[in-house]
Amino acid sequence: AVALRVLKRLPLSRLVNLVRPRVAGTASEYDSDPARIVALAQAASAWTSRRPETMCLVRSLVGYRYLCRAGLKPELRIGLARQDALEGHAWVEIDGQAINDHPASIAAFTPVLAIASDGRVSRL
Repeated sequence: AVALRVLKRLPLSRLVNLVRPRVAGTASEYDSDPARIVALAQAASAWTSRRPETMCLVRSLVGYRYLCRAGLKPELRIGLARQDALEGHAWVEIDGQAINDHPASIAAFTPVLAIASDGRVSRL
């Protein structure tokens, strides 16, 4: 949790490069189940982040790391929405489908940034 406070001050592309595994596809079959990875990422984010507004980033970074490790080619997405104020949200997609969030939860957010499993950053 302490390290997370420091890491959140880094630019997003640098932060993603730190969490992205160097070698993809090295997880065992047991560790490659997307539903299991998403559930563990949810538990980790709840444990490390007491602020709900940062949980989506923590959950998505953890999920992104282990989905990459499993060789599943996830894409980390960052979106923005203007409601009462400008809000941001992070989620992970595989094959264009959000896997760690409900489609209704991300519908209000316009994706502005995507980070592929190889670390390539695309502005949307």
